[in-house]
Amino acid sequence: MEGQDIQLKKKSEISFSVIIIFGKYVKNIDFYLKKYLDFMDKFEIEIILVSEDIQSLKVSPSMKKLNLKLINSDSNLPSEKRNIGVKKSSNNYIVFIDDDAYPSKEYFDNAYKIISKGYSIFGGPQIAPLEKNNFISDLSDSFYSSKIVNPFNFRYSIINKEKKIVKELPTVNFIIDKVIFNKVGGFDKKYWPGEDTILCDLINNYSKIYYFNTLFVHHARRDTLMKHFRQISRYGFNRGKLIFKLKKVFSFLYFLPLFFLILFMPLVLNINLKIMIFIIPYLLLISFNNYFKKKKLLQSILLPLFSFISIFLYGFNFLLGLFDFSDKNLPKLGR
Repeated sequence: MEGQDIQLKKKSEISFSVIIIFGKYVKNIDFYLKKYLDFMDKFEIEIILVSEDIQSLKVSPSMKKLNLKLINSDSNLPSEKRNIGVKKSSNNYIVFIDDDAYPSKEYFDNAYKIISKGYSIFGGPQIAPLEKNNFISDLSDSFYSSKIVNPFNFRYSIINKEKKIVKELPTVNFIIDKVIFNKVGGFDKKYWPGEDTILCDLINNYSKIYYFNTLFVHHARRDTLMKHFRQISRYGFNRGKLIFKLKKVFSFLYFLPLFFLILFMPLVLNINLKIMIFIIPYLLLISFNNYFKKKKLLQSILLPLFSFISIFLYGFNFLLGLFDFSDKNLPKLGR
């Protein structure tokens, strides 16, 4: 099947159910839905929208061409909404994409080819939208996509390696055979955020998870400082909490921010300014690397401080989550 052209397979053999979940407040839903219009004639796709207040979703008549299913959920938990969406799905491959993300122009072409080669669980990066970001969104993207500050930058940028095996991928861009999804029992209804990590942990007992850099979505970045720092805090707490929950570590790279936390603490507490000998070259490297890639002077000047605060918040909240032994839902720190 390696060299088989995408048009040679029957349309019904590979079909997609796109699960998109929403909260109570929905903004620009048509902007994201219209990105699917170009795929409808070529592939067998249904788009399932799930919300605890489905009546509030105002879909314009121009979206009638989409094969839409609007499903109401009794739960506001994203994990439960996704499970409901899968139960209501009719097709054999489930595509999870966030409500503030949209597929690239070749997304389903590439997904079809990947499935045709025998892969059943895979995803790819979530790169910045094609539309112009505001200053904070672009700064946030520079942080997440930089290998110098984020060892998992492959999730936010297109790395050179086309395919790799990974232990987990976020559900902003994740495709799975419906049979396997049901076999592992779907998402853990109790945890959010982190239900995607728990799902991947179950999947690892059955199959490998693959990352393809050709399968990317465009995902909006947080557009205010508060939203970004709240998001990175949630990531940190969530990761620490899940290490306790799962009693395993997918990658020791998750502990790297703790090293920086220890390194930066003397500076923050003003105990020993000699630590700047080690910090300044690193901060300069962040600036020069970003300017080389984006040619944005002000952003490159501010990125080290922005990264410093982000890493500090991640590491601090990671420790809070690591030593939180309660078996309650993870706190909803917001998007």
